[in-house]
Amino acid sequence: MKEKTMTIEKPDLKKNTDFPPESRIDEKLLRENIISAQQLEEALDKQKSSGGRLGDNLISMGYITAQQLHNFMYQAPPAPKNIEETGLEPSFLADLTLKHIALLGEFKLADIAENLKLPISIVDSLLEGLKREKMIEVKGAADYNRFSYRYAISGIGQNKAEKLLEVCHYVGPAPRKVIHM
Repeated sequence: MKEKTMTIEKPDLKKNTDFPPESRIDEKLLRENIISAQQLEEALDKQKSSGGRLGDNLISMGYITAQQLHNFMYQAPPAPKNIEETGLEPSFLADLTLKHIALLGEFKLADIAENLKLPISIVDSLLEGLKREKMIEVKGAADYNRFSYRYAISGIGQNKAEKLLEVCHYVGPAPRKVIHM
């Protein structure tokens, strides 16, 4: 009877080069002047000899604090300046806005901006479009600027919102593009 042998290849533990340099944490820390090239080299040497994560090694060596690393890793993406910069279809944003409105009843511009987590300028544009389509109406205002307008959903808007909610129940912040560190 012939014995079967199985060979197991050792994994290649060389530095992963699947990621472009601009997306690697070491390159970003250098580019943003959080650490120096010398500090990076020393932390990488420590990582090779002792293991651990690069960030943890930089902290243990006193080159950065845990708070600095946290702030660096969890930076909020920049706020979009217009609808195009959201990366979302205008119709998707209008539909999401209408679903929020249906659940709020009477509202102000700032209420929708807070719920969508979008700048007021973008939400103002969305509300103007919904107003033109007769989905919402102005109910009153404290003075003559749009920031003080009180809006409410119209019958047409309520019908459309109900249909939208049947298709998709999501009523939360506008999705954001994920930035990979």
